[in-house]
Amino acid sequence: MHVYLFGNFQVYPQANAELALRPTAARLFAFLLLHRQMAHLREVVAETFWESSDLDRARRNLNTTLWQLRKAFRQTSDQPANLITTTPEQIRLNRDAELWLDVALFEEKAKKGLVNAANGSALAAINALDQAVDLYQGDLLHGFYDPWVLQERERLRLIYLRCLRRLMTLHQEQHNLEASIDYAQRILLVEPWREGIHRNLMLLYADNGRRAKALTQYHACR
Repeated sequence: MHVYLFGNFQVYPQANAELALRPTAARLFAFLLLHRQMAHLREVVAETFWESSDLDRARRNLNTTLWQLRKAFRQTSDQPANLITTTPEQIRLNRDAELWLDVALFEEKAKKGLVNAANGSALAAINALDQAVDLYQGDLLHGFYDPWVLQERERLRLIYLRCLRRLMTLHQEQHNLEASIDYAQRILLVEPWREGIHRNLMLLYADNGRRAKALTQYHACR
C-alpha cells in the first residue's frame, strides 16, 4: 500500500487503484499514520474525534469508523486487512504491515541529509536532501484542519524549509549557482518575507552575472 499525506490525502492499496474513504474514516486513518509509532487509548481517540458527544456515543462512532476502514481495505486488497490492530483498550497501526508512506520516507531522507551535511559529506547530503524535498508535494493533508494536523503540518514544513536552506548553501559552496538560486526561490515561495533569503538570492544572481535579476529581486524584497 502507498499512502501520500503531503498535498491531497491519497491511498493506493494497489498500483493505479486509489481508495476512496469516507471523510471521518480518512481522518482517522491519517491520524494513525501520523502517529504510527504509538498505541492509542480508544477513549482518547474517541474524545479527539467526537469531543462534542458523550463518551459512549463517541466510542460507538469510533467502532463504526474502524469497521468502515477495515471494510474498505478488504474490498481493495488482501494484504492491508490487518493494517490496523486493536484491543478492547487500544488502537494502533500494525508495524509489520507493508506500507509505503511519503511522510516517513521524507523524514528519513531529511534526517540522513542533514546529518551528512553536518559531517561534511556534501554530495551524500545533497542526494538525500534532494530526495526529501521531492517528496514534499505540498503542505501536509491539504483540506484537513484538525489541531493534530495543524501541529504536524507546521513541524514538517519547518523540516522542509531547513532542507531547502541547506541545499541552497551546499550548492552555493559547490559553485552550482543555478541550483542554489532554484532552492532560494523555492524557500521564498513558502516564506516570501525572509529578508536573508532575498539578500542571498541577490548575491547569487550577481555572482552568476545576472545583475538585472539581482536588482529585480531587491525591489521584490523592498
